[in-house]
Amino acid sequence: MAGKFRARGVAIALVAGAAAVVLLGGVAAASVTAQPMAPVLASSPTVTGVSPSSGPPAGGTVVTITGTNFTSGATVSFGTVAGTGVVFVSSTELMATSPAGTGKVDVTVTTAGGTSATSASDKFSYL
Repeated sequence: MAGKFRARGVAIALVAGAAAVVLLGGVAAASVTAQPMAPVLASSPTVTGVSPSSGPPAGGTVVTITGTNFTSGATVSFGTVAGTGVVFVSSTELMATSPAGTGKVDVTVTTAGGTSATSASDKFSYL
């Protein structure tokens, strides 16, 4: 972020990696150089369990999804269809309501870190 800002008698200039602060009365001046912060990358979620693992084709089953790296705002998909009413319980547990569907599908979780890979432990069957 670069730019110049003024706030109640203080001028601040930002340039990539450096900041200069000047009191407008001319009494004191300071400058600081800082190393840029490395971005924090979110880890991809994983799904290690789905309970119950089946429900009716009409949908409406409240499913508990267990795994890792879940975050608030995560979305859940049953195959290619979004689950509804997703509730973030913890970084290892979400709850979601199954949509209408048929057959056996993978339940995947999507966060800022990506979408969970499919596995044998993420299956949900419409019976």
